[in-house]
Amino acid sequence: MVVKKCFKCNKNITKRVPGLECSRCEVCVHADPACSKLSNKQLKTLKNSPGIEWSCEDCLSNISRRSSFIIPEDDDEDEDSEPDRNGKTQIIDAKKLVEDISREVKKTFREEMRNLENSLDFLSEQLTNMEQSLKKQDNKIKELENKNSDLLNKNKNLELRLSAVELLNLGDENRVKPELNKYWPEILGVTLGVGVAAFVNFQTRRPVFSGIQKYVLSVAGITAVLKYVQNTRDDYLAEKDAVLRHYVQLHPEDFREPERKKIADILEPWIPVR
Repeated sequence: MVVKKCFKCNKNITKRVPGLECSRCEVCVHADPACSKLSNKQLKTLKNSPGIEWSCEDCLSNISRRSSFIIPEDDDEDEDSEPDRNGKTQIIDAKKLVEDISREVKKTFREEMRNLENSLDFLSEQLTNMEQSLKKQDNKIKELENKNSDLLNKNKNLELRLSAVELLNLGDENRVKPELNKYWPEILGVTLGVGVAAFVNFQTRRPVFSGIQKYVLSVAGITAVLKYVQNTRDDYLAEKDAVLRHYVQLHPEDFREPERKKIADILEPWIPVR
């Protein structure tokens, strides 16, 4: 393919830098204001209107100009010359065509800009509505969180009050004797230890009470485990009693039965024994 060069700057005309070709002498120049001596508006019109031809400055200067008025010598020839005038191709005024095209482009551009502005206004309004909706949702979420926190506090308060009431209503028949509460790990440990050792002897076909060391280890191990369970339970009950006693002292108005003394005096003998 033959590479064409610009007549003005002598540089190649490429796809990236297109050019104009004269319709008369086929001279090529770059399609920019510097080489073609045309404005950007005229270049855009030539690009978008294939029917418009471009001529270089030399060809335009060499075109012979003549008067557009024709004065016939005889009036009788008017009727004969009328078909000739109608049959002639009319010369297109390029400047007027460019103005018409520019006017249409401006009109279209204004309409598109108006539509774009309307769309932007609509989107802005929708965005504002979404922001307001999000703010309302945030406020509702905060209200629900506050209500949830209040309900949790009320639930905890009610649980403490219920535990305190149950503790106050605990009768003598439901109390565990101090001796049994104190020595139950040893009693249960001896019972289970002897039973386990006897069961092992029975399974191994030995005399039931043979192997004293086995009995001692069994009783000691089970008793130690039960003692640990007792200590853990006592610590838990002591902590619970402290919480209940503190709550009752803070809210004595919830326990106003006339036959009772101060709630602290009533609770004190029960701790840690139930």
